[in-house]
Amino acid sequence: MVLYLIFVFSLTGYLLATPPPYYYKQNNGTLVWYANGEDKYGSIDGAYVRSTVSWVFKWSAYVLGGLGVLKEIVQICTKRRDYLSFENIMEWFIYTSSCLFVFDFNSEQRASGLRYQWQWSFGAFAIFFAWMEVVIFMRKVAYIGTFVVMFTDMLKTFGRFSIILFLFLLAFSLSFYSLLMNQSTFSSFGYALMKTFVMLTGEFDYDEIFHSIGYLDKDMDMESNDYFEQMVWYETVTYVIFAIFIVIAAILIMNLLIGLAVDDIKVVQEKAELKKSALQIEFVLDVEQMMPRIVKEKYFNRSTATIFPNSYKQRKSTLSRLLPDIIGMKSSISIQAIAKSLNPEQDMRAQFEKGTDLDELQRHIDKQITPLEEISKRLGENDKKIDAVFQGLSNRIEEQGKRMEEQNNRIEAMLRDLLPNESDL
Repeated sequence: MVLYLIFVFSLTGYLLATPPPYYYKQNNGTLVWYANGEDKYGSIDGAYVRSTVSWVFKWSAYVLGGLGVLKEIVQICTKRRDYLSFENIMEWFIYTSSCLFVFDFNSEQRASGLRYQWQWSFGAFAIFFAWMEVVIFMRKVAYIGTFVVMFTDMLKTFGRFSIILFLFLLAFSLSFYSLLMNQSTFSSFGYALMKTFVMLTGEFDYDEIFHSIGYLDKDMDMESNDYFEQMVWYETVTYVIFAIFIVIAAILIMNLLIGLAVDDIKVVQEKAELKKSALQIEFVLDVEQMMPRIVKEKYFNRSTATIFPNSYKQRKSTLSRLLPDIIGMKSSISIQAIAKSLNPEQDMRAQFEKGTDLDELQRHIDKQITPLEEISKRLGENDKKIDAVFQGLSNRIEEQGKRMEEQNNRIEAMLRDLLPNESDL
């Protein structure tokens, strides 16, 4: 855990100390900086030279990333089929992408420390997942781990609901794209999908969408690009779709998500501590499994022995030597005593064959009979309670039968009053 935190801080420091590729361009070996890039990162005669801090962070992240890859290889050899999990796959991606991010592929990169564009993309993913892995590690920490477990459980609930959410998002984004594709925020389906997703959080930009053109601005050229990009061509339909979106997305869906999260918190709070303890135990077992055999034999050695209680005469000498080591004391408990405790009926039969005192045997039988009498008394009490319940049910059934008969009589009387007599037909 400590080494991983050093790795994450090194990767973070290297990312902050290195200029991104979009801040500059190279022109015949000379850097041309954009905006405030030269003031922010500095250069000497148009050439950028990496700082000592960046160099230290680079080698620290590179070495620790390589050690992380070796650790994953060791886990594959020890766990084998049990190795494949989301956490291990994410660790592989973190270590490999970070190594690709900090690695220098030519002499120019070794001197300047500048990255290719594809390296910077790997670095952005690596730093994100590296800190997410820190959050996953926090599950095994006291006090903090409970909240992380609660968050992961709520995330699983949101994942199950995300299918329904995506269908609503797809429906509204297609509608907005077909009605407002002349505006820059809806000019492509990808933009419309992302804009609609942002609108789910409550950022509607109502004035920018519907009232970007002032109502007094009558002198604007209707054939200009500004007028075309700001105009809402189908106002009535757009207003109706927008109003439906506000009701469904902003009110119903968001409140439903909040309700699901609150219900999950109540359930997870009861089981989060148990899950955290299970994760801690799993972590300890994984560490013990990765240790060399010499270390495990020295610090985790456990003596074991197999006892055969029904055949102690044949194995008396072997177990008599092992028993003191197992229980940590001299042989004050014999194998015969263990056999007697495990098979009391054989001991009673042996004593009776040897002519044991009948009074002692009778006392032993009386001790066994007493618990049986208590059990029979409890069963008798339970039978009485069951009889009382059945009696109450039968009384209720009889009362309901009487009520039904009364209702039938009333219905028959009403029918006689309503239907004509046979003489009238």
